[in-house]
Amino acid sequence: MKIVWTEEKFTKAKELKAKGLSFTEVGKELGTTKNAVIGKFHRDKHKAGYTLQRPRGRHNLYYKTIGTGTCYLCNRKYYIQSKFDRFCKSCKKSDMYIGSH
Repeated sequence: MKIVWTEEKFTKAKELKAKGLSFTEVGKELGTTKNAVIGKFHRDKHKAGYTLQRPRGRHNLYYKTIGTGTCYLCNRKYYIQSKFDRFCKSCKKSDMYIGSH
């Protein structure tokens, strides 16, 4: 389904977005998808006066910090990223850690 963007449709999309509607709601109102609306705003961002911002915070949730711990080799405090972490990054790179298993 390809949408043809007229100036009237884009003006209505800008008005709906200015009212606080989400991109999904704007897409439903215009009879198109959220991604079509986002794409149009992205292509015409200078005309629209909007910038699409990403949420703040860490993007990689796989390596999220879950606490602190003490390294089993050097007894330094480090940030734990898994419940199985036992060694800090510098000790993991050292020969003592590599040779220990």
